[in-house]
Amino acid sequence: MDHIKAAVQSLKPHLMGCKKQWESEIKVKTGKTKEQPFPITVKRLIPTPEVCEEWDVEDLAVVLCVDGLADASGGKGGGGVTASGLAWHVEIPQKSLPVAVASKIVEVVETMWKKELAEHATSGEGGVQDWRLEPMFVWAEQKYSMLLGMVPECIDVYEGCNSAGATCRRYTLVDAETEDDGSAAAAGGGDAASELLKKWAAVSPEEKARADAVVAKKRREREQAALAAAAEKEANAIRQRQLAEDGRAEFRHVQLSKKEIEEKHKSKQGVRTSKTGPRRKAYDGPGSKIAREEEEKKKGSKGKKK
Repeated sequence: MDHIKAAVQSLKPHLMGCKKQWESEIKVKTGKTKEQPFPITVKRLIPTPEVCEEWDVEDLAVVLCVDGLADASGGKGGGGVTASGLAWHVEIPQKSLPVAVASKIVEVVETMWKKELAEHATSGEGGVQDWRLEPMFVWAEQKYSMLLGMVPECIDVYEGCNSAGATCRRYTLVDAETEDDGSAAAAGGGDAASELLKKWAAVSPEEKARADAVVAKKRREREQAALAAAAEKEANAIRQRQLAEDGRAEFRHVQLSKKEIEEKHKSKQGVRTSKTGPRRKAYDGPGSKIAREEEEKKKGSKGKKK
């Protein structure tokens, strides 16, 4: 029990650090009771970095799992065991990814995590471990494009456009043999991928040809949709430019985002926008005590002159 308690205590600062750094991107799950806190899983939904916008993958879900004591963890596939005797593994629970790609990402992330855990292993109290959760999630975000491209056979390339409307080469992940069975795409190891590859090898050439035809059709549809969107955007830009030159451009109210509104309010902090005087100065406008006294002084001075 002391061993388990020490393991949980060593995990807490890493869990809090991840939650503080990535907030809503992090989901933490623990065991049902304090006596049985394992498995403890930390999931980060990594959004597509700006430098990887050419990928048609909206995000990448990476789950780092601590299964508990190695002799009582139930024997999870893959992963490893820390120097303090705690089992761990990695999951990519994304059904939108081909099984082969998800399995390869699991393999690569587990290799990297194993190296990190070994390099930062502690020799103190049993159960204490530097879990390296934050560095692993940072590394996965930095290697976003590399991880998605680990299986070249699953990458489909087509001509599309980026967020600026410019024509560019785009990448999407396809896996014809798993399109009819997307439920198998949640990967926790390489066994599922191996089984699917064996099944695909047993498929007849005619069925493979039909599957390839489906993939080619989807590729053509994506290319046509991307080109049509780019043409429409260019035509709309020409129309707006012509209207502006003719002085007939339509005024459109710009709706600020929540973040822009907050920044606007922050820029006004410490700057008075009221037409009255400062807070510590008495009001001296019409009808005020100061104005009446000034008026009386003027009347008194005129009376003396007479």
